[in-house]
Amino acid sequence: MTQTRLGIPVDFSNEGIRGLAHYKTTNFPVQLGLGATWDPELIHRVGQVTGREARALGYTNVYSPVVDLARDPRWGRVMDCYGEDPYHVGESLSLSATVTSNSDGDSNRLCMQRQLYLHNLSYQPS
Repeated sequence: MTQTRLGIPVDFSNEGIRGLAHYKTTNFPVQLGLGATWDPELIHRVGQVTGREARALGYTNVYSPVVDLARDPRWGRVMDCYGEDPYHVGESLSLSATVTSNSDGDSNRLCMQRQLYLHNLSYQPS
């Protein structure tokens, strides 16, 4: 939407860690469960579905995926990680992060990488 009163484009955002957080969309297992499959292609397909559904509902920004490492089981967001091994997490996301950001194949990108950096900077142990 670009026709706002002040001429500032609207950025519709939503959470997309387990699929888009909307009642009309598909829910998926937590990222820790998806990581346990060791199947990057499956994670890639989950990202594609999330991106397509977000675009169909008009979202321009979706917060997903989380690339933190599950290093401490006491941390409250361990379930949002793909695992504790950097190589495994990198391989799991190698397809997902790039394809979900442009799942419909056009130049109108659905940005899903913002949370990657947010989580990595804000949740590091001190």
